[in-house]
Amino acid sequence: PFVLGRFDIPATLQPTHQLHGRDSERARLDATLRRSLSGPLVPMLVIGEAGMGKSALLDELSLRIAAERGLFARGSCSEGSDEPLLALREALDALLDQLLLESPEALETWRERLASKLGPMAGLLRGLLPRLTRLLPAAATDDHDSLNATEARNRIWQGCQRLLSAFAGVGRPLLLAFDDLQWADPATLEFVTRISTLDQSGLALICTARPSAKVDEFLAGLTARSAARAAPFPGSSTEAPAEQDLHAPVIVELRALNKQQIAELIADVLSLSPAAVSELAEVIARKTDGNPFFTNLFLLHLCEQGLLRRESTGWAWDMAALATASLPRDALELMTRKLERLEPEPRRVAQATAIASLGGSTDAVALAQLLGEDRDALEAQFLDLVDEGLLATVPGGGYSFSHERLREAACAMVDEAQRRSWHLALAAHLHRHHDADLETHIFDIVEHLQLGLALDGAGDDTSLRKRVWELSSDERERLLDLELRAGRRALASGAPTAAQLHLRIAAAADQDDNQDERNFEIELALAEAEALTADTGAADLRLERLLARELSPDALARATRVRCWVLAFTGRLTDSMAQGIESVRRLGVAVPREPGRLDALRSLLEIRRFVRRSTLAQLSALEPMTDPRIRAATDILARTGNASYVVSPEAFVTLAAHHAKLILAHGRSPSTPVIFAQLGLILANAFGRRSEAIAVTEACLALAAESRLRYRVQQNRSYVRLWSDPYFSLIEPTSKNIDEALSSGDVTAAETAWVMTLGMACYGGMHLRQLQARCHAHRRWQDQWSTGLDGHDDMLRMCALLSVGPLPDDDDDPLAGVQSLASNFSALEHAMLAGFIFAIAGRWRRVHELLEPRMAD
Repeated sequence: PFVLGRFDIPATLQPTHQLHGRDSERARLDATLRRSLSGPLVPMLVIGEAGMGKSALLDELSLRIAAERGLFARGSCSEGSDEPLLALREALDALLDQLLLESPEALETWRERLASKLGPMAGLLRGLLPRLTRLLPAAATDDHDSLNATEARNRIWQGCQRLLSAFAGVGRPLLLAFDDLQWADPATLEFVTRISTLDQSGLALICTARPSAKVDEFLAGLTARSAARAAPFPGSSTEAPAEQDLHAPVIVELRALNKQQIAELIADVLSLSPAAVSELAEVIARKTDGNPFFTNLFLLHLCEQGLLRRESTGWAWDMAALATASLPRDALELMTRKLERLEPEPRRVAQATAIASLGGSTDAVALAQLLGEDRDALEAQFLDLVDEGLLATVPGGGYSFSHERLREAACAMVDEAQRRSWHLALAAHLHRHHDADLETHIFDIVEHLQLGLALDGAGDDTSLRKRVWELSSDERERLLDLELRAGRRALASGAPTAAQLHLRIAAAADQDDNQDERNFEIELALAEAEALTADTGAADLRLERLLARELSPDALARATRVRCWVLAFTGRLTDSMAQGIESVRRLGVAVPREPGRLDALRSLLEIRRFVRRSTLAQLSALEPMTDPRIRAATDILARTGNASYVVSPEAFVTLAAHHAKLILAHGRSPSTPVIFAQLGLILANAFGRRSEAIAVTEACLALAAESRLRYRVQQNRSYVRLWSDPYFSLIEPTSKNIDEALSSGDVTAAETAWVMTLGMACYGGMHLRQLQARCHAHRRWQDQWSTGLDGHDDMLRMCALLSVGPLPDDDDDPLAGVQSLASNFSALEHAMLAGFIFAIAGRWRRVHELLEPRMAD
């Protein structure tokens, strides 16, 4: 049959956009995409060298999503850029941009949905994603400045998870894509890993990467998580299909095209048959190593050299001339020659664009300033480079290289002196033009500055300091200010590795013996970054030196909070408590250094007085605390509570009493409802006054109505309500506390709430099948947040064994089949769990026989 246009000859050579030789890879990704959108999320990773077709495959998947009215969010990691979460922000911004194109009615619906889903996290995300301001202009500003770096990172992740849930849960598929993962910063890799653990329907995740050790390590982590997730619970059926098949990452490797596939590609470009181009294909396949992108470039090179020409009958070439021609030896030489053939001025523009496009693209304003050119004339040169196939336009009016390897080749052509000069000029331009929104552009500015000054934040301290002190005092001052801003922003964004690099440069620019407020900020932020990058020894030493200084009450409280957190983080709870006590004493509050039994007894009598109704009624009328010393002391005591609770009941009671005494004497603090709720719990345990304890926690809950610490009061309420309410009725309110705790970045409190709900479900009589499903959900949650309190969960897992039977007889030990886990329990815990299992089996006599002797425990 006649095919329209079959024998048409294009007037100019046009590279093909059709994928050749990737049918099996395309089919595998298509199948995984469908499975991921309809079931559990399956992370996809496409690995291949530059030019192998990774982006082209991604483009095809985006078209499939668009055909289903879905959403496509794509972000790219950039070589040389250590801006935290750059690709994640780019992808989420792309989602928000798509919403802004909706009709006014649809946009209003989205606003309502986002406001509902994000809740108090909207203010946080507005700082991370400025485009969100256009959708939620009335969102409250974030008020969580006092969080440590771990809590800040947890909140960002929780906010991003809610945002993804808002988009993916509307019946429209969402494909989230990240390009060039080999250049991702550690924070981005962590977030991508966390996204891969989500149980969110309608969401798919795909990444592209070149082969590298970093990508291998990332894949190993994903695979290990998948294997852990697939591990069966004790007692679960071995006949069930392995979960690993459902969650394991799908890896697609793009290898070089063979000669036949190269021939098909060339035939497509030249409108000829594969047989007609077989000899030409053999030469090009050898020169390009079977790389499809470079094959297209090579054809253009032959055309420009006159070795491939258009005739009336079609495209023609001379194999003899090809054999004697000086052809590029490889892809890099091919691209370099293409750039060298440009006129001097367009070539200079291309080189400057390569230097300026750290984040992937640049604009004419910055380049015009850099090159001293008229903007209109420069725009014309940009368009010429687009026509040459070197640049491509990007949304928003910027330009980027059509392929990353072209940018790399253009960069390589710029000598060191010119490169550094351009970087410094770009840093100055960005600083000057973005003074009003400096925080938004801070990473671009400091990266250009570091490259221009040849600074390496990962190098040794001596060399770094020597290089920094070669600068003038004004240059050092500007560098210090910018690097400190970048370091603090990176830390708040959950990127401690990047923060450490910026802060080391800031520290190098500071005076050796400087102990001013700014030096305190540098040292404190560095300690947090070091702790989060597993350098806890250096962090603790730095904090010790900080705390040896003369500090203001606020600075003392901040440094103490961080050191208490670092010590607790490394398991040194006794030292953490001791540091808190020492700092409180330093503020003039007479807390005993080592609270003992007599201190606790005296404190209990005070607590009995503090929780009277008349005293509680005074709390809401208290004026805010104004004394900076007392404010700092209560802040420290609030942070010392968890460590003292674990280390010493006497210390916990004594410190709680002192905390409450300071509030009643000096005024209300943010921790007021939390500490008085704890007093209610102490009252119930010490004096058996449970009804009074319930009244105290209810009063504190009302007092905490607008507090971000409400979840901690709610947690105490759940504890005391266990004495009065059916367990089953407490599951829902305690479950809500998980999200509230995560909204404040407190994963420990969220985990505690999780374990409480499992205990309530278990002892409240939930069906064992449902209980087992909750245990699975809890394990997935632990995997997502990298946490776990395994003891309680293990008890519930053993209860799940009952679902497969048989039920034990009176003479049986119901834990005999799980001795590896039961060995972790105390005699009391063993008796309680065994008694619970016998109760389910209706063996009440055995329950009493087991538990009566243990009542004294």
